[in-house]
Amino acid sequence: DQIVLFPEKLDQIIPQDHSVRIIDDILCRLDWSKWEQAYNRRIGQPPIHPKVIAAVILYGNLCRIRSSRALEEALSVRNDFRWLAEGRTIDHTTISEFRRKNPEALKDIFVQIVLVARDLGHVPLASLGFDGTRMRANNRKTGTRTPEELRKAKAELEAKFSQLEAKAAAADQQDEERLGEGSDHKISEELADVERRRQQVDAALAEIDRLSAQGEKVPARIPITDPHSRVSPNKEGGFAPNYTPHATVDIDSGMVVSADVISEANEDKQMLPAVEDVKASFALEQAPGEMLADGMMSTGDNLAKCEEAGIDLYSPIKLGGQADNPAIREDPSV
Repeated sequence: DQIVLFPEKLDQIIPQDHSVRIIDDILCRLDWSKWEQAYNRRIGQPPIHPKVIAAVILYGNLCRIRSSRALEEALSVRNDFRWLAEGRTIDHTTISEFRRKNPEALKDIFVQIVLVARDLGHVPLASLGFDGTRMRANNRKTGTRTPEELRKAKAELEAKFSQLEAKAAAADQQDEERLGEGSDHKISEELADVERRRQQVDAALAEIDRLSAQGEKVPARIPITDPHSRVSPNKEGGFAPNYTPHATVDIDSGMVVSADVISEANEDKQMLPAVEDVKASFALEQAPGEMLADGMMSTGDNLAKCEEAGIDLYSPIKLGGQADNPAIREDPSV
């Protein structure tokens, strides 16, 4: 309860060499005119400058604080976030909506940050690391259907929807029954449920049509709730609908320089495209000289393409059976 006679400025609390000052300094050097043109300053409350919200999101990634609610809390309890937001309090809805509406622009800002950091010598882009993981989709394991089951379900749901529509139309003609316990209120709820399920089936069938049009293999089973995901091995064992995010990192700085999310569990085929993405994003004349990856990436195709591109790939290679592998033996003490 002691009263401070001379209160400190917020700027005095943050050390001069703190990383948050570097992020803010880089963002102040970028061009925000395109962002500013999207704001109508004549209506509503004065908007928060996009640099402030973008800085909070990007600095949150650096601090491994990614959720909108966690960022809102950090703006209240952490001095570095308070300093970065210039003392503003930003609710999680504003942060979430900003991130949802500006994904490509945020990616472009991130690339510009890495370019500035590279000019300052912080990101040499000489050695890259690549890896992927598995993340559960918003779809239960049993919520998958074969293409034949989906087409059959669509026909059944359309017939059911037509029946319920006819019942609802008949109920609408009787005002007294509309107030009854078993009237059109329940029919409307059932109609809405059938319509929701029909939309899910249509989305799954649309995904099948997209794959067929592009000449890609149609999976044996398509998830209903999240049709863009695929049934693949879980990290904890077993199988379920999953996505496969992958990231490419500059080894010297630890900065993520490329990232994407795919449906299939074949991230080994994404390593070389990720290198090309880094080259294109940062205008490199040639690919980085070294690539670090786990044993899944040491396929014959990747090894051949890395040699052709002049990339030294450091990745464990699976050895043969027991006769070829010195780590496998009957007596481990020998």
